[in-house]
Amino acid sequence: MSLLDWAIFFAFLGWVILDGIRRSRKSDSVEDLFLAGRSAPWWVMGLSIMATQASAITMVTTTGQGWIDGVRFAQFYYALPLAMLILAFTLLPLYHRERVFTVYEFLGKRFGTKTRVLSAVVFLVLRGLSVGIVLLAPSVILSAVLGLRTELTIVVMGLIAVIYTSVGGMRAVLSTDVKQMSVMVVGLVVAFVYALKALPEDVGMAGAIQLAEATDRWIFADWRFDPKEKYTIWSSLLGGTLLFLSYFGCDQSQAQRLLSGKSLRHEQGALLFNAFAKVPFQILILTIGVLLFAVFTLREPPASFVPEVSQESASLSNGSEEERATAALAEARIRWELARDAAQNLLRSPPESTSHSAEFRSASQRAFSARADAQRALAAVNGVGTSVKEVNYVFPYFILHNLPRGFIGLLIAAIFAAALSSIDSELNAMATVLLRDLRPRESRRESGNTHGKRGFRGAICLFGGLAAWFALTVDQEGSLVEAVNQVGSWFYGALLGVFVLAVVTRRVGEVGAVAAICAGILSVVIAEWRIDPLPFLYKNTIGTVSAIAVGWAVSWLYPASLQSLTDRFGDSSAD
Repeated sequence: MSLLDWAIFFAFLGWVILDGIRRSRKSDSVEDLFLAGRSAPWWVMGLSIMATQASAITMVTTTGQGWIDGVRFAQFYYALPLAMLILAFTLLPLYHRERVFTVYEFLGKRFGTKTRVLSAVVFLVLRGLSVGIVLLAPSVILSAVLGLRTELTIVVMGLIAVIYTSVGGMRAVLSTDVKQMSVMVVGLVVAFVYALKALPEDVGMAGAIQLAEATDRWIFADWRFDPKEKYTIWSSLLGGTLLFLSYFGCDQSQAQRLLSGKSLRHEQGALLFNAFAKVPFQILILTIGVLLFAVFTLREPPASFVPEVSQESASLSNGSEEERATAALAEARIRWELARDAAQNLLRSPPESTSHSAEFRSASQRAFSARADAQRALAAVNGVGTSVKEVNYVFPYFILHNLPRGFIGLLIAAIFAAALSSIDSELNAMATVLLRDLRPRESRRESGNTHGKRGFRGAICLFGGLAAWFALTVDQEGSLVEAVNQVGSWFYGALLGVFVLAVVTRRVGEVGAVAAICAGILSVVIAEWRIDPLPFLYKNTIGTVSAIAVGWAVSWLYPASLQSLTDRFGDSSAD
């Protein structure tokens, strides 16, 4: 990176930190720290929600997902508008009416303290695992750019997020998320333009789409009903709807944005904004990955996109492992040349020709297979390990080697903006849940300025440290965007199930609610053990259905659990 790139990058980091510190002047109470004084307008909440979900994992590895698999992943988001509409007119009005600080406080009012505490613990475990993965992605990129150890960059990134989040609270989170989302959008548009410019002049967008169609990378709707297929229309409707209902309605890291709204109409507007903006945003990111597939099909890619793995065959010695790596690299180059020639034949052929499409599809598959063999051989030579996958490094490599000075710093800043916007929201939500749901009496006593801020900042530092520790130990195998979704799928079904029971029936009491949460998690564990492979979207369906069924059944077996539900549910002072 040039001096100009570093200047842009550090200017962005300074801007974020100083803005967070500035917001601390308006955080005079616990409500300000947790919910920004319930004064956020719809567009601020909407951009913050999008920024929280659009982590660095989205920017970095979703583009890699597009490179290796095309736009198929977009189907994952097709159910999001439906989920947003359902939440806007079901759970959201209830949260607003009850004036809760956390969504698990709502469960406590409906069922009792045990349900509130258990659901809060499930959330903390879920977010504690996923925030480590969210922290890992940008740290990997920074280590590649600076040539530093990933461990050091994890600590630095976590420290930056902890500083401005602990000082400014939710006001800092909302304000910085809006700025970070703006940087992300600009950065992605720049990446899209330069990915197009990297293609040969006679190829363009139409040629890239032609290559993507020939390799099934331009599939926006897969109507096959195959439970073992991860991304289809059916997996989105059956599993994605439930996942998004749980993520945006039952996960405090997202719902806390909505609880900060100045009115119910503004809160609903934030959800509807995401309903119509998220899918195009995701398609843009995946399309950049498709363009990178075309670029590195027509232009020779490096030996590896992973800096630690990449080696030139000429630098390898004559040992047996080195000889295998040299041979694997030579085979990968031959396969790439065949795939490039097949791609050029396809681009020159008439649109109705199918033989050239089949030829290119076969050649491309063989090229990817040979490249994977070369990666494993190179990783063995360099002692990196086979768990480090190229899918997480394609986009950063393109940024560093194809963008002009200034724009590299902008894109790296955009990746960090994506990371910070997710980390700060999750740390804030985890601190809120700890102080409000697991220490409710203390949080009421510490409603003053000094004690409330002290507890909040201590919790932020605690969870920031735990996130860094987990990021230091998590495996980088496979796509990180899929890894974070896998973590959520273990718990989201159980949480959604108990919220459904809270809203649709009065029969289920606290015993049934606790049983529902436990059954939802256990059912996913059993299903994953018995069904291999089990796509993560279907885990949400299994967990939700199991939680609802068990909670309903237990309410019939233990009628004593029906303790004066109507009175308790309406008592807004219950803690």
